[in-house]
Amino acid sequence: MALQRNFVHFLILSLSVSVITVSSNGIIDSVIHRFKYRKELVFPDAVVSVTKWCGKVSRAKDFQDLGKAPETDRCCRQLVQCEDVIAPLTYKYGVYNDKKYFAIDCNCTQKFRACLRNIKSLEKGISYKLGNEYFHQFRPDCFLKTYKMVPGIHVYYDKSENRYTTNEGGKYFMVRLTKVEKWM
Repeated sequence: MALQRNFVHFLILSLSVSVITVSSNGIIDSVIHRFKYRKELVFPDAVVSVTKWCGKVSRAKDFQDLGKAPETDRCCRQLVQCEDVIAPLTYKYGVYNDKKYFAIDCNCTQKFRACLRNIKSLEKGISYKLGNEYFHQFRPDCFLKTYKMVPGIHVYYDKSENRYTTNEGGKYFMVRLTKVEKWM
């Protein structure tokens, strides 16, 4: 546990500034509220200095602003922008996230893993270190959506969190929290 704390930072990203420059109509307040407490993700200290999206707070001035490890930064930016998350200490889709960081849709964490693994440039060492520390040492929770009928499950959801007692034609899903797969 102490080893984990040495390697990780919590990332709380607020996209409010970017949103305000793009939006000029009456929905700014709701957009700002949506992104105010964006996501707490975990990234190792070593990566923070060469990236702008993989740190305690985003240092990026805008969406295109990347650090000295731009390929790794793109991967972190992609993860940070995952739309479907379960906020810390809250319920969503009938699942309680008891952690102090966001649980992210497992599809997003898989894309993050693939992005890091696909880096072939001189950044490969940076992306490998980040991937190892995120997926192997920290191993945060992500959540899986299952669209199939599951025996004994009588509550399904849609993306608006409406509840259904049946899964008509597989268009609704159930959710379960799981640990991300290990890096190795």
